[in-house]
Amino acid sequence: MKNAHIALLCFDTTRRSTLNEIKHAVLPYLLYHNSFIPYILVGTKRKYRANYISRQDNNSELVSTSEAHAVAKELHCVTYIETSYDNDSRDPKFDNIMECFEIAARIASATAHMSNVLINSSDKKKCLVQ
Repeated sequence: MKNAHIALLCFDTTRRSTLNEIKHAVLPYLLYHNSFIPYILVGTKRKYRANYISRQDNNSELVSTSEAHAVAKELHCVTYIETSYDNDSRDPKFDNIMECFEIAARIASATAHMSNVLINSSDKKKCLVQ
């Protein structure tokens, strides 16, 4: 963890308890071990949450986009992004996985450059995403 340039804090948008774990266990652990890296809050299973909402299931476990944005701000995350993936039907409207990693790579690269903490392998500069 000491060589990381960014951390992706992932939680399940259909299970509120996973966001609480980020807030009360994961982030404090990361801050204890490396307080100088940026964090991205990532909500997973966006498509499944949308399915719950379309069926009008009253599920208090669901985490809304606006709530997640507020938590990201509270935790001083660089940004919040939602992702989803379904092997059966890849819908670009829901699948932001590549975008998530592209954003993470850009931020990690900038962080590595600014801090001059680069991992060298065969004279190539790399960034570490955890």
